This record gives sequence, structure tokens and C-alpha cells, in this order.
Amino acid sequence: MKEIIREFKGYEKRKAFLFAKSLKVSGVEGIKIQVSYDSEHLATRTKRPSKFILYQEI
Repeated sequence: MKEIIREFKGYEKRKAFLFAKSLKVSGVEGIKIQVSYDSEHLATRTKRPSKFILYQEI
């Protein structure tokens, strides 16, 4: 089961990974990041993510 901690916009990749790293350093276990894409971004060559979802496995 997943518990969503926070969602970041696609351009906030660095912020999402730094937030996840800070949680891991503080001792929170099972933190994962799921990358989500919009269909319009998949149609382009860049394939930019639309959001990063930070969640914890329970």
C-alpha cells in the first residue's frame, strides 16, 4: 500500500529528489518516487515528466 507524502510538478525534479534524500537521512524508510507523464508530453520528443509523486511503502 502507498501513502502519498507529497507531489511535485515536472520542473521540480531537483526539489523532489532533495526532499526524498532529506527524509531518508532523517530515518524515514521506504521512500520512493513515481514519475508521471501527461499524454501530450509523451507525444513530443522531449518526454518531460508532468509530476513526481513522493510516496512511502506501508
